Amino acid sequence: MRATTSLCDVFQDTKCSAIKDKLQDIAEINQQFHEQFPHYGNQLRVANVNRGCIAIEAPNSMILTRLKFDKQQILAWAEKIDATITNLKLSVNPTLYK
Repeated sequence: MRATTSLCDVFQDTKCSAIKDKLQDIAEINQQFHEQFPHYGNQLRVANVNRGCIAIEAPNSMILTRLKFDKQQILAWAEKIDATITNLKLSVNPTLYK
């Protein structure tokens, strides 16, 4: 008789587990970003947090310019979440446009 295991159990101790954890962390940071900066609505996305840098994507250059004005506020907020964050990478991702 075969024992049944869930996919979560199978990937528990693999690289997939680390990826899953990273994605969950980014989703949580994304939610916190939207709570802290509600005036952006759901137009933006925290794409990554890596090596002291938080990457945020905007759907167009107009919103990206607005983000640049809030850069210091965003960095101050990000440092409260993770003290190692010292840089902000902003980019345009047209696929976010709805």
